[in-house]
Amino acid sequence: YINNRTSVPTNFIPRTENHNRALFLAFTQHWQFKRTHGLAFVSDYQGGNTLLTDPQVMSDEYVFKPFSSPDIFGSGNIPSGCSSFKTTHCCNIFCEYFKI
Repeated sequence: YINNRTSVPTNFIPRTENHNRALFLAFTQHWQFKRTHGLAFVSDYQGGNTLLTDPQVMSDEYVFKPFSSPDIFGSGNIPSGCSSFKTTHCCNIFCEYFKI
């Protein structure tokens, strides 16, 4: 639904279940980004229908700086994904509904 290098959902046919699911997952990223004050969010949402697999935590380099490695949450942690969130995330109906 969402690749681990970006916060942009996969482009599904509008108003389908997969499209709505991708929009909701993008909303959850926005909420996580906001709740962590821009320090982290979950990405790389894969899977189908009822099961999500292979999630990755994207964190700001401030989070892993004391550990000297961006691998604090695994090798899929891509700091540029976190630093570019504000410019790549597009709010959607869920973001608007929950007023974030």
